[in-house]
Amino acid sequence: MKKLLFYGLLALAALPACKKDAKDNTNPKAENPASVTAAVTSLKKTDSLSAFANALSAMDLSKDNLDEVTVFAAPNSAFANYDPNARQSDAAPAIPDSVIRKHLVKGFIKLSQLKDGQQLTTLSGQTLTFMIKEGKIWVNGVEILHSDSADTKFVIHTIARLLNPSTKPSTLTVEVYNTIKWTTALPAGAPQAGAQVKLYKTHLDFQNNAAPAYTAETDNAGKAVFSNVTGGNYYIVATYDELNNLLGAAKQQNGTYLGFISDSLYQTQEEVAGGPSDASAAPGNFRLSDVNGDGVINANDRVLLPAHDVTLVSGVSVSKRILIGTANNSQVRPFANEAQVNAALAACYAQLSPWHEMQTAIDAIYTDDADCSKLPDWCNFNTYTINPTNNNIATLWISGFQLISQLNRILLQTDGTSMNADQKNIAKGEASAMKGYIYLQLITYFGEVPFHDDLKLAANQVRKDLTASYAYARKLLEDGSSLLPAQPASNSRFSSNACKALLARLYLQTQQPLQAIEYSTSVINAGKYMLEAPNVIFSKPANREIIFSSADAINFTPLKTTFTKGTFVPEVRYTEVMLTAAEAMNSQGRKMEAVNIVNMLHNRDTLATLSPAIDDQQFRQTLMTDWKNSMKTEGIRLAALSRWNMLEPVLGPSGFRMQNKLLPIPQIVIDQNPTMMQNPGY
Repeated sequence: MKKLLFYGLLALAALPACKKDAKDNTNPKAENPASVTAAVTSLKKTDSLSAFANALSAMDLSKDNLDEVTVFAAPNSAFANYDPNARQSDAAPAIPDSVIRKHLVKGFIKLSQLKDGQQLTTLSGQTLTFMIKEGKIWVNGVEILHSDSADTKFVIHTIARLLNPSTKPSTLTVEVYNTIKWTTALPAGAPQAGAQVKLYKTHLDFQNNAAPAYTAETDNAGKAVFSNVTGGNYYIVATYDELNNLLGAAKQQNGTYLGFISDSLYQTQEEVAGGPSDASAAPGNFRLSDVNGDGVINANDRVLLPAHDVTLVSGVSVSKRILIGTANNSQVRPFANEAQVNAALAACYAQLSPWHEMQTAIDAIYTDDADCSKLPDWCNFNTYTINPTNNNIATLWISGFQLISQLNRILLQTDGTSMNADQKNIAKGEASAMKGYIYLQLITYFGEVPFHDDLKLAANQVRKDLTASYAYARKLLEDGSSLLPAQPASNSRFSSNACKALLARLYLQTQQPLQAIEYSTSVINAGKYMLEAPNVIFSKPANREIIFSSADAINFTPLKTTFTKGTFVPEVRYTEVMLTAAEAMNSQGRKMEAVNIVNMLHNRDTLATLSPAIDDQQFRQTLMTDWKNSMKTEGIRLAALSRWNMLEPVLGPSGFRMQNKLLPIPQIVIDQNPTMMQNPGY
C-alpha cells in the first residue's frame, strides 16, 4: 500500500511537467543550463527526491546564467504536504516555479563553506540565512539533512521541508510559569502576567546586550504572543522581577554566559531521591539537566545561555512553555509556617560551618599561623602571589553572599507567618546575627562591601566605604543582640552574648576601645562562660568556653591540615573575649585590670604570672604573644596583625606587601558587575 501511495505521489508530481510538455510541442522550452540538467539527473537517482527533480526539470532556467548551481532539494513528502491554498488545481499539488526558485542559488556552495549567520540570495531574490548549532546546519529554520555533490557544476543539499512554502507568517506563543508559586496542585507554578519575553537570534546578541529580535509581554494568562515572526531559530529569555529562565547564570572571562537548563520541577521527595545528586534538589525546585550524565549536578553540567530555543517555520504556529524562578526556589518561596522558617534557619547554619572553615583556613595560611608545606595548592596564599581568579577566594565571596540571600529571606518573610511574636524575634535575631557575622568577616578580608538586603544580590553592586560597611555589620549584630536571649539552649545557635562578643571584636578591630570594653565586659560579667583546659576546648563542643560554634567537627580538608588543636573550631570563644577586654583596657590606661585578666589566662595555660608593675611595652608584647599562642589558627590572625600595624614586619619576609592587607575581589564577580571596583594592587 505504501508503495502504491509513493508512486501515486510521483505521478501527481509529474503531472505539471506532462502538461507543460504538451504545450511545449507548439512552443518548445529552451534548453536548461548543463548544471541544472546534471542536477536533475542526480536528483532522479534518489527516489525520495523525484518530485523535486520533476519540478526542476519542467522549469525554464535558460536565461539565469547558471554555470554553477546550488540546490536545496525538499523530499516528496514536502510536496504532498504543500499548503493547499497554493495549489493550482485540486488534482495535483503543482508547485509554482516561483517556489522552486527559492531553493536555487547561483554558484557552487558546499556545506563546509557555510558559516553561522551567513546569508545567500536565491534566484527568486529571497534571502537564505544559515545557522550552525551543535553540528547541524539550518537554513531559514529548516534543517539540512545531508549534502551530495556530483561534480563541479552543481551541489545538492537535501532539506527537511520546502523553504517558506506559504506566505503565512510564523506565530510563536510563549507560556511563562512562575515556579515560585509551585504547589502540588500547580506542578509548574502559576501563569505569570507581565513577564518580559525576548527572542535573540544568537547567543552573541544576548552576550553583547544587543537588541532582541522580538519582544513581548505576557497577558493575564501568562502568554506572550509573537506574530509575523521570520522563520529561523531563536533563543528565549523570560524575566519577571528577579525571576528568569537563566538558571545559575555566570559570566565567563570570554564574555559568554554559562548556566543550567531545566524544563520541569521536582514534585515529590521520591523524585528527588531518584534523580541525580543535586544539593539544591527539593520538591518545587528545578530538575536541572544532568548534561554529562555522570549522576551529579555540578559546574560540568553548565551550558551556554540562553539555553531555551525554538525553531520557527513560516506558516506554522508554535507554542513553547518557559519556567522562570531561581536556582533554588525553596530559598525564596514564602514560608507557610514555623516549621519552614526553622528548616531555613537550620539550612543556613549548615552552610555557615563550611564557609567558616574555609575562612579560617585562608586566614591561617595567609598569615604566619600556618604554612603550605602540606597544601601545595594553597602556596599562593602563603607567598602572597594570590590573584583575582583564585577559586577559594571566589568561594569565600560568592558563598558568603549566597548565604546572606537566604538569611534575607528569613528577615523579610518571617513576619508573614503565623508564628507568635517571640518565635519571630528569635528567628529574625538568629538571621540578623549570622548575617552580621558574615559581613564582619567579609569586611576583614575584602574591605569595602556592597549592602545586600534582598533575595538576590543586585546586578550592579557598589561597594560602600569602610566606615559605612562596619556600621552595617554593627547594626546587624546589635539587632541580633536585642532580639535574642542571652543564652540559647545550645551554643550551636546565636545568642545575645554571641552578638556582644562579635561586637567587641568589631570595635577592637575599628580602634574603638571604649565600646570594645563595654561589650567584652558585658559577656564576662554575664557569668555564663569560663576558661576550660586546652584539651577540652576543641574536643567537647558543649564546654563552657564556647560562645558560638556552628559545628562540632571539621570537614574541610585544608583546615584539618592547619588546625591541630582538636576536632572543631568555634566561631567565637571566651578566651578571645578576655583578650579583647585586656587589650582595650590597656589602651585606656587600665593596665592593672588588663594584667588581672591576662593572669587568669596564664594560670589556665600554666604560664608565668605577670607582675602588676610590668613595663608597658613588655605588657603590650605579652598581649600580642598571648593572642598569637592562644588563638593560633582560629581565623583571627590577619585582623590582629592589621590593628597592631604589624602586617609588614611579621609577614614581609614571606613576600607580603601592603596591597596584600586585603584579598582581591574575585574576577568573576567583577566580570558580572562592572560597577564593582577591584582592591588596589590587583
